[in-house]
Amino acid sequence: MVTTQLKYGLLSIAFALVGIQVANAEVPAGTFSGKCVAMAKTNSFVLSQNDSEAELSWVAILDFDAGTYSSISADIDRQSGALSRRTQKDLPIYLFNDEITGIYQLRFRNDQSGTDHIILVPSNGGQTIFFMDPILGSTGVCQKV
Repeated sequence: MVTTQLKYGLLSIAFALVGIQVANAEVPAGTFSGKCVAMAKTNSFVLSQNDSEAELSWVAILDFDAGTYSSISADIDRQSGALSRRTQKDLPIYLFNDEITGIYQLRFRNDQSGTDHIILVPSNGGQTIFFMDPILGSTGVCQKV
């Protein structure tokens, strides 16, 4: 399901400059480094792993040097309305060039198969990264810390 794909393969990036997994050597070394904190609100209710939950919002830390993604999300049970919290820690991430120069895909496995990915657009010399999850409808900003 989409949320499972998002969580087990959502926001992760790697670069040869720091010796982490490199998914595509054409991504300029140093484009992403350090850590950034991302916040997003899902624009639509998207079913998660058990078809009864939907993700509402999430906050994540992308550690580009370590090539990992950690997040906390707020989910809602569609039937009862109960809210729950889900935590994921140190999921590996991979970065690929998109078909448009200057836009990148963050994926949770080291290939470009499947639809689970996040679109990244760095700005302000890499201090700010705009992102979009085309499946969940999440959009947001990742600010370097």
